Amino acid sequence: MLKGFPEETVVSENKRINQKRSTLQAQKAELEMQVKASQEAVVSLPKLEHFVELMRERLTALDFETKRMVLDMLGIKVWLDGHNVEITGTIPIPECDIVTAQS
Repeated sequence: MLKGFPEETVVSENKRINQKRSTLQAQKAELEMQVKASQEAVVSLPKLEHFVELMRERLTALDFETKRMVLDMLGIKVWLDGHNVEITGTIPIPECDIVTAQS
């Protein structure tokens, strides 16, 4: 026990410090995971860009029926009414961190 401090004060202060330490350790682990994810995203960015370009090229070569099947599989609906076009649907994106990179 520290001189001049009651035992319950010392125990209480130790408990508060240990809780803060646990919180900081959890934050450290979270930040380390975010750094790792960011590094992996930067590494895979050229591969992703290549994939997107490849798909873009291939999509232009698809026939109408294949494009229709892709939209149907994604749950995207397209309505044509004269000069109006309405597109509804969503593309599911898994919950993850968003990482941006400067070009």
